[in-house]
Amino acid sequence: MNTPSPALPTTVPAELQELALELALALHARAMYPPGHPLLQAAVERLCGHIRRALGHRGDISLGIAHHQVVIEGVATDDKHPLLRAFALHLHQHQIAALRISVGVEPGEVDDFLATLSTPASRAEQPLGLLGPEVLQRWKHVALFPAVFDKLELIDDADSEDGVMAQSRAAQLWLGLARAALSGESDGDEDYDPARVARAIDSHDRERAYDDVIVGHLMQMSTEMVAAASPSSKILRERLSTMVRGLRPQTLSRLLEMGGDLAQRKRFVMFSADALSTGAVLDIFSAAGKTSGHPVATAMTHLLAKLAQNADSKKDYAPGADLDLRRHVKSLVTDWTIKDPNPEDYRQALSEISSASVGEREDQHREDVEPERILEISLAAEALGQDTGLAVKRLIASEGLSPVVERILAAPPSMTRQALLDGLLNLSMLREQLRSERPDLRSLKHAVGHLRADALDVLLAALETRGERDASWLTDLIALVGEAAAPRLGLAFPQLKPAAIRALLSVFERWNVWPKEVNLLALSTHVDPHVRRDAVRLLLKSEVTREEGLLIGLRDNDERVFRPALFAAMRGATAGTARTLMHRAEDARLPEELRARTVRALAATGRPEAMNWLVEHASDVRPGVPVARSWLSRGGRLRRKSATMLAAIAGLAAHWSKAPEAAAVLKLAAKSKDQELRHAATMHLESL
Repeated sequence: MNTPSPALPTTVPAELQELALELALALHARAMYPPGHPLLQAAVERLCGHIRRALGHRGDISLGIAHHQVVIEGVATDDKHPLLRAFALHLHQHQIAALRISVGVEPGEVDDFLATLSTPASRAEQPLGLLGPEVLQRWKHVALFPAVFDKLELIDDADSEDGVMAQSRAAQLWLGLARAALSGESDGDEDYDPARVARAIDSHDRERAYDDVIVGHLMQMSTEMVAAASPSSKILRERLSTMVRGLRPQTLSRLLEMGGDLAQRKRFVMFSADALSTGAVLDIFSAAGKTSGHPVATAMTHLLAKLAQNADSKKDYAPGADLDLRRHVKSLVTDWTIKDPNPEDYRQALSEISSASVGEREDQHREDVEPERILEISLAAEALGQDTGLAVKRLIASEGLSPVVERILAAPPSMTRQALLDGLLNLSMLREQLRSERPDLRSLKHAVGHLRADALDVLLAALETRGERDASWLTDLIALVGEAAAPRLGLAFPQLKPAAIRALLSVFERWNVWPKEVNLLALSTHVDPHVRRDAVRLLLKSEVTREEGLLIGLRDNDERVFRPALFAAMRGATAGTARTLMHRAEDARLPEELRARTVRALAATGRPEAMNWLVEHASDVRPGVPVARSWLSRGGRLRRKSATMLAAIAGLAAHWSKAPEAAAVLKLAAKSKDQELRHAATMHLESL
């Protein structure tokens, strides 16, 4: 379980992974069953339940479509997963680049959406992506987006023979970035102009997930464009550079702060130095310096700005300015240890100004002095003047606590800065906010970032009392404390309520640190099914414990635990797991639909014993008796039709159509008068 954490996110949130799988299965069911069929209705209802759970506090969910992968929040699913690979291929063949699901979606919308999408592209008159918004976006809460980039204006007609840019990964990332930035805007305009994208990012004060999505796209695009050299990549560089130049400095600093630690920011600046325009490089470099606590000296800023100006002007006297700027930025980033840039005389003068006594006349007009100026002088001079406290109070009254804290945090580290933060971000303030019905999350993040481990007891108490509704943002706050707090949290772990246990499991998962008190195998048998589900999910993530997690999850009688294990079994299983799947597929306590899904998971394992089981449960063949003499010569018979029997035939068609035993069963099904049997016998997952 203790593998190093990657620099960039590589895993899809569990609820979104489950939603993608459920969507693929529902589409499969829509293609298999006729309208009104009970199993189809059940599939739609289950999908709607997953949508509601996955949306949670989100306003909408967007899924990108690559050739064989689904892209969720900037992370691509495993291209070897049979269901997700088939689902992505189906949409790709329909020339669909993305789909979006919003809060409020109804079962009727979902059913009509699946019906529109279920026909394979090979059987349709033309791919759905060519039919226009009147078809792709006719639903209120569901929308499909075509895999064409004409509205992005990525390439002029003169730049290629057909005027359409190749659908590169970089282009898809820009499309994802633009849609993520503009998500929630209600005008329905598909204008992805870089300036508009920058304004959207500037104007929204959203939770961490929004910034994470934006940062993820920025980092992936910068990495992608370093290696790319096509005309479309050049235009994408210009678009991304224009967007970065359009962001306010404080927005850019916030995004870089969300982007990770100092080492990761260094990598991002290095990528930018190769990929973006000189002006954008300078903006990112300056913002990264402030975010990392190593501000760039004013003189150096002027020098780099002059180089950028000369590079952009393309004058004859500055032919190497572009390369010089990029080289200097990389050199500075390599050894990023800039000290206080202000000369000692300048600091002393500011200190004298800040601490000088105020005359009687000046005292009468103290309210006329801008409080932000007083605060800036105090911070720059590293001295608290007599008016500093009053200025801070006035600023909090007019702007709120978070903006004032951010002003102070933007200053270089000093005793004065520390004293101001200690006065504003303390345990009393933290308790007061956590008791509030609607706490200020920005202020809480600042307080936890300042208090660190001292905030743990207060946060754990709030996690126990506020309930599951607030568990998500409380978990984010605990994670801010840092993985050094893991041993202390481990000591408190056994006494916590189930909801708090689940929250801390997600924190340990983020940190990839597991205290000795956290025994996932023991938790997988916990009395609370939600705890068991999360423990099994974590066991499945490690190759060391995956087999144990599969067996435990597949044997659990609670569907909330059973289903994640069933999905995992589709990605490969041992003989022991296959036997467990066979046992559960025959378990009459499971609903018929879930037994059919278990049969499909068994087929996906590809194991020989699975094929024998499928043949036996689809027909009257006797194990161990040659097919030609005992069965085919008598004509053979299929078993009575059921959801599990149909799933067995479809599994044989998908994985063993050329095996003699399977071929005999499929031949009977293909000749049947029953339309469902004939359809199952010709069903191949690659067609979905």
